[in-house]
Amino acid sequence: MKISHGFCDILGKGRMARLSFREFLAMVHPDDGVALRSLACTGPAAIPPALCDSVRIIRPDGRLMWIVLDGEVEFAADGTVAGVFGTAEIAEGPRQGREFEADCPEGTCAERERFRTYFEHSPEALFVVSLKTTGDLVYQARNAAYAEISGLPVIAGLCGASAEAVPERISISLMRHYRECVELGVALTREEIIELGDGLRIWSMTLAPLPSRDGNVLGIVRDITEQRMLEASLRAARDAAESADHERSTLLAHASHVLRTPLNAVIGYSDMLMGGIMGPVGPGGVADAIAAINESGHQVLSLVEELIDLARLEEDASAALDEQSVDLDYILRDTWRTAAPAAAKRGTSLKVEIPSETPVLWADEWAVRRVVRVLLSNAVKFTQHGEILMTAETSDEPSSSLSIVVRDTGVGIAADRLTTILERFTLLDPVKAHSAGGMGIGLRLATRLMDRHGGRLAIESEPGVGTTVRAIFPNERIGMPAFADADLANY
Repeated sequence: MKISHGFCDILGKGRMARLSFREFLAMVHPDDGVALRSLACTGPAAIPPALCDSVRIIRPDGRLMWIVLDGEVEFAADGTVAGVFGTAEIAEGPRQGREFEADCPEGTCAERERFRTYFEHSPEALFVVSLKTTGDLVYQARNAAYAEISGLPVIAGLCGASAEAVPERISISLMRHYRECVELGVALTREEIIELGDGLRIWSMTLAPLPSRDGNVLGIVRDITEQRMLEASLRAARDAAESADHERSTLLAHASHVLRTPLNAVIGYSDMLMGGIMGPVGPGGVADAIAAINESGHQVLSLVEELIDLARLEEDASAALDEQSVDLDYILRDTWRTAAPAAAKRGTSLKVEIPSETPVLWADEWAVRRVVRVLLSNAVKFTQHGEILMTAETSDEPSSSLSIVVRDTGVGIAADRLTTILERFTLLDPVKAHSAGGMGIGLRLATRLMDRHGGRLAIESEPGVGTTVRAIFPNERIGMPAFADADLANY
């Protein structure tokens, strides 16, 4: 017997797929199950085509339970019982008047009719197929929903009539899935392109073997043509967007490279003029104008370099990192020396504090420098007459990590902007940012660099109080990798 999980629960036998008929009969109360036992003890001529019997089951825990068995008896060619397909239902007690329906021309009981109704009116496209001895697939049944999507008439149940062959346009695709389902003995789902009267359609077919010796398989069909077309359209739109984004990044990179050459000339000549290499500048505001040109040139060059770096990262996101042991103390102090003049002009105090026990960081040194420059540049840009502190912190909760921390007492960031500030071209304050030479790509660049290190940026801020930004590196990047000892004399 192949039994469902629900029938297993009724019998109290645990979740099993099979149960011998002899073992099942041993669970039936000796005074019950006359019709049930007749399946094995009565001659073929005396066995009715339908089984309807109320019996008491003796469960493993000793408790008695009334159940009603309804099913249809299937006969082999020699008249012997080939199998019974039916249901089991818990009952309050014995049901009276449930006689065999031997005179029913269709050989079914009321319970079987109820399930036939479910089959016929299901919104799912259902069908039952089996394989003839000639090797052809035939329909045993198909409901209205299946008839609608296949263009075939409804077959509610053939009941002994000649089965209808599956059309060739469907059977070619269905045959290999049918054989796979029967051989494996499990339900499976496959997709196929079927040629119907209205053109090619994409079907998702789920096939499940039924408990019968005829090799019947229940099928469920869903027409997913529109869904797959929509998915293809979305993929094409995504590919087009990625291609356009790649082209924009390439254009920005090329344009930035072209801009960097004249910018270097502007900065170089202004440096020479400010240093008196090309002679005295002269009285008046000429010196101030040259200083303004020099400062603006440095701002634009910084933006150009950010564009080049971001375009390079987005174009080749899988490029390997140049990993090495990074001296955070040196990097932070070197960056401080670069940013100190700009901070002093804004009346801001810039400090660096590196704890002596700070561990070594294993990372790409260029990337770490870039992240620090971005964080410090933003802090200087939005902090006037305040304080900025750069430091390194370690944490063991929830897991070990090393953070580069930049704290400022600047304008701060509103809570509703914290979720978008890390996106590309997002500005904290467009007016202030543009006046300070910002384009909103620095934090995006830093985020991408931290992603490649398995780390992240964390921002805490309060308007009017200040902002704290942490570049957090994971545990696996703390300390140098262990190398095996080697005899260098051999090299």
